[in-house]
Amino acid sequence: MKIAIIGAHYMETKALYDNLKDRWSGAELVGCADPDRKAAEHMAAQYGIRAMDIEEILNDPEIRVVLNATFPEHTEMVTESCLKAGKHVFTTRQIANTFEKGRYFYELAKEKNVRLTCGPDCIFGAGIQTARYMMDHGAIGKVHSLAAVLARDNHFIAEVLPHVMQPGGGVLYDMSGYFLLPMLFLLGPVRRVSAFGQKGDPEHIVKKVGSEHRGLRIHNTEYEVLSILLEFENDLMATLHLNSNSIFQKDLFQVAGEKGVLDVGYPHEFDAPVDLITYGMQKMRVPHRFGIDDVAFGVGVAELAWAVEAGRDARVSSEMALHDLEILHGVEESIRTGEVYEMTTTMERPVPLEEGYFGRGFWATGEETALSLG
Repeated sequence: MKIAIIGAHYMETKALYDNLKDRWSGAELVGCADPDRKAAEHMAAQYGIRAMDIEEILNDPEIRVVLNATFPEHTEMVTESCLKAGKHVFTTRQIANTFEKGRYFYELAKEKNVRLTCGPDCIFGAGIQTARYMMDHGAIGKVHSLAAVLARDNHFIAEVLPHVMQPGGGVLYDMSGYFLLPMLFLLGPVRRVSAFGQKGDPEHIVKKVGSEHRGLRIHNTEYEVLSILLEFENDLMATLHLNSNSIFQKDLFQVAGEKGVLDVGYPHEFDAPVDLITYGMQKMRVPHRFGIDDVAFGVGVAELAWAVEAGRDARVSSEMALHDLEILHGVEESIRTGEVYEMTTTMERPVPLEEGYFGRGFWATGEETALSLG
């Protein structure tokens, strides 16, 4: 299935291009575009594909899937244009910057009979898939809660990527998906949201020598520290603490059950280690039961292509993508009103990949086989 990427500046772009050019047989990367034409031409020359204008992609009937890897200021324009052109769309982050726009995109995708899905695609990694396998097979008994923490230094990151302090780019929108999508994959849909949030200094001046943005004054609009409580439809509960004003990187992702705890080291990494902690604080590293255990950005697009080919929903369905976005909306509404936010959307808990498909090459069982199966 022929696909194109719109976006050539994103931090993960090189891995996306690498994988979609050579790794997934179900998706053929044929072109790219970017609001900065020179950036598109650079990537096209590097990967032997066509540098295209966005309009060329929209008007090419052979290109059926578009990967939207643009910065937040362009994301909604690109997604809307692609949906109107009848393209299936995968966005590297949430499907929109606001819930209102996301609902519009969801209805537009239904009207055009195309799939609208989103990343991060870390839920297809061996780590999260293995954690789901252990839960589903009773390794920790009846599950009751999940606790997650993410800490980053956006004051440093903004020196290179100013959008992390602007609408659609703060830690809630830029990084929470690496934890929220795994939560939804493991626990299912959310019923209610409650949150507290703090904003930082209203202005940030870029000081880094060598940064193309040196001297830029950024109007910082985003929450920097958030504590979020989620109540799921199955009565499970989860906490998510996000801190983008930290001097170090710290991650925690633990699923607690009556008979044990699953400690998933780095849920945003495809090869996230999974430790089973049982009585007496005994800890055992759980072998991965799935492939896709390296830098596999683009796997969500490949899975989308296989889903379209099979006539089924992508595992991250349009409903799941919209539900994920509404959680962020609920967080902001809860902070604004001081009240618990009641969710208005729901979703089906995604079907996991089939275990046992590893590696690439003639004698391998083939990691992509798992993506092709419904």
